[in-house]
Amino acid sequence: MIAFHFPPVARSSGVHRTLKFAQHLRDYGWKPIILTVNNRAHEWCDTQTIHDLEGIVVERAFALDAARHFSILGKYPAWLSRPDRWASWYYPAIFAGKKLIRQYKPEIIWSTYPVATAHMIGQSIHESTRIPWIADFRDTMTDPDYPKDPLLKRIYRKIENEVLHQCQHAVFTTEESRSMYIKSYPDIPESRLSVIPNGYDEELFQEVEGEIKGFNYHHSSSGKLCFVHSGLLYQDERNPEPFFNAISDMKKNNDISRDNIKIILRASGNDEFYNYFIKKLDIDDIVFIEPALPYKEALKEMLYADGLLVFQAENCDHQIPAKIYEYFRARKPIFGIVSTTGCTASLLKAVGIESIADIKSPEQIRTGLNHFIQMIKHNSANVPVMEKIEGYSRQNASRTLAQLLEKI
Repeated sequence: MIAFHFPPVARSSGVHRTLKFAQHLRDYGWKPIILTVNNRAHEWCDTQTIHDLEGIVVERAFALDAARHFSILGKYPAWLSRPDRWASWYYPAIFAGKKLIRQYKPEIIWSTYPVATAHMIGQSIHESTRIPWIADFRDTMTDPDYPKDPLLKRIYRKIENEVLHQCQHAVFTTEESRSMYIKSYPDIPESRLSVIPNGYDEELFQEVEGEIKGFNYHHSSSGKLCFVHSGLLYQDERNPEPFFNAISDMKKNNDISRDNIKIILRASGNDEFYNYFIKKLDIDDIVFIEPALPYKEALKEMLYADGLLVFQAENCDHQIPAKIYEYFRARKPIFGIVSTTGCTASLLKAVGIESIADIKSPEQIRTGLNHFIQMIKHNSANVPVMEKIEGYSRQNASRTLAQLLEKI
């Protein structure tokens, strides 16, 4: 299993997809062997997740981050980051991967995006060994608006084309992403493309709920509502600026104040950029940009919150934020600030969430958020229907992957 995002890396939902596959596949007769990067390649680490690796063979190949290790005065040669900032991983990983193959003689190779170098490593090892190869794309590598840089787009398109034509099977996280590839590559049989969605870790949720058992959190205890967004807020795909404008209007109209609401944007990945707008709009007493937490603490924060926020723009209509499945399992009211035409909005509605506003419309956000607040105060806000979310457990996803491995 070739994966850039693997413990102890923090601030990426992708790490949990690979980690939980590696843990649960053992329940179905498969032994995972992980090929990943050395820790210096990661800017943020969560040492707690190292404890989850017991019994899993992990090989860490040399890699550097061009943006940090080759930067001078904040700049570095662009060619060092093609196809991504960790391209230095390629040759050491091929060497380490072939050593693992000689030692363990695996039956299948599996590589996972969004770090394109992982697929390049998988392709190279597959070509030299002819071991069957599954490419876990998760989301699309290219689409009409991504990547924006024309040269990078050509590179990605070339990698994408080669991977799809050489791998035995490609996996996506949404049916919409799979459909895009079926249309883009009509020469590839549809049977070679399938969907394994992201999900939540039921065992970990039960563990966290056990640790906070007896803590009866409710907004009336403090008189202040707490809303949380947990995870990256990309400037293009999840830009919260219309949301900030809506909060500013609500504050000016005395709909909300620092005395009755607190909004936490946790691990946004663009803290300095968003803090500028928050201060400019004079809402820094309501909206707080906060640093990343260890994974278990982040889950606790979701469970303690009165409401959870999710952002997703129109240019990601075919994608679903991985964090949303953990939101579902937390079973808290969710306010969707999303493209109303995308699969994120469709999924929210499918599990019983009706509080949705167009991410581009401050007016819709303001109206929707006011209504959302009132429903929470009256304990009438919708929460995800348990019967509709049970299929999104990591255990279930691992069972599906195991079936695919058997088939290949």
